[in-house]
Amino acid sequence: MVHIRRHEGSGVAILEPAGEIDLTLVEAIKNSIAGLVQEGYSRLILDCKGGCRVPYLASGILRERVRRLQVMGGSLCLVRTSPTLSHALGAARSPLSLPIFPDEDSALRSLGPLRAARPRGL
Repeated sequence: MVHIRRHEGSGVAILEPAGEIDLTLVEAIKNSIAGLVQEGYSRLILDCKGGCRVPYLASGILRERVRRLQVMGGSLCLVRTSPTLSHALGAARSPLSLPIFPDEDSALRSLGPLRAARPRGL
């Protein structure tokens, strides 16, 4: 299950997965991202609450969503990741930017004001 909080007017939606991110939950996150983009949200935050672990395959799926969002002018960042997850994502050395922040407020500040252009579909 993925709980979603929307920040109206800012174009930011926060996804909060419940529990360890396994392939079933990754599919729910992927579908949630696609639905949010259809609603007009271009900037997404995945809140890991410091404890979620992401299997290697799941991190690949997240990176694919990041790539698609960036092509459309959007972004995805992570907050409250575990040190293990931060290290694993850093070790992947992907050319894609997947910023990691210690908390939601710092992630929101980094996104800045909403730009006029929004992605149209994922």
